[in-house]
Amino acid sequence: MNNNWRTRDTYWAAENGKNLVEELEAMSSKYAVAVNQHSSIFAQYRRNISSYYSNITNGSSFESGLTFHGEQGELVDVLCNQARSLTQQFIALVTKQKLNFTAFARSTDGSALNQARIVNALIDQIIVDEKLDDKCSLMAEHDAVLGVGFMRVGWNPTAGHEYSANEEEGIVYTGDVEVTNHTLFDVLWDYTNHSFDSALWSVVRLRKNRYDMAAQYPKEKDGIMKAPKWEMTDPMRYQDVSEVSDTTHASDDDIAVYEFVHKDSPAVPGGRYCLYIDSDTILEDGDNYLGRDLNVVQMRSNPIMHSGLGYAMFTDLL
Repeated sequence: MNNNWRTRDTYWAAENGKNLVEELEAMSSKYAVAVNQHSSIFAQYRRNISSYYSNITNGSSFESGLTFHGEQGELVDVLCNQARSLTQQFIALVTKQKLNFTAFARSTDGSALNQARIVNALIDQIIVDEKLDDKCSLMAEHDAVLGVGFMRVGWNPTAGHEYSANEEEGIVYTGDVEVTNHTLFDVLWDYTNHSFDSALWSVVRLRKNRYDMAAQYPKEKDGIMKAPKWEMTDPMRYQDVSEVSDTTHASDDDIAVYEFVHKDSPAVPGGRYCLYIDSDTILEDGDNYLGRDLNVVQMRSNPIMHSGLGYAMFTDLL
């Protein structure tokens, strides 16, 4: 029997931190190549971004959406991005119903009922504080323009109120839930998998202030301070996809921090959570605090057959 298809005996997600991150970096490089060169689907996404965020549809006018017309230029043509307007109307209809969650107690004893009230209060507070309605609308917008949208739920240990202070850790905060939106250019997953629900792992590229990260992880300060600035890690940095993507005056303060999450599985008992910058700068590495779940949800209203990507509705309006 020919076993040439076997590449390794150990699951890469169960290896030590350095080997794990090196494998993820290799996957990320392949993904960047697909984004920038080979895939016609990604070419469609790039065109959609350029068209959606600009009303410049006349090649002779790059300064504004106004052009002159008539025998002596006495008329003014106003270029309106009607495709974007129609997409915005569609998103408004889809997200018209606001989020509303309710916790119910399974028993009628006082303790369970009080816990349900606390949970409902927390849910209402999170929806307001994290602006979940707006973020759901943004996820729907990403789905309409890029075929897929993502929302990440994480825990920010430096948020909330001051809880205590000590010499080793400095000021300790209560922490709080953190909800962020991400496009498919910020999320790495096995997009050959037809269903995101069955995906075992994901990586999210987070934008963080290098000085805050250095203060939070002093043992890895050298690696954090040497990390490239945020724009240099963008897989779209080689594509001039939008007039608003000017990085000439980008600050060096922000860097990319990668968050890897693997579900609890027989090959990775307890799952895995790894926060890293590169293979030499691993900030956290331990069990997945969500168990059998990922901390990322996906919206994909028009799945592409035999693919984990989606067909963007905005494409048909161009």
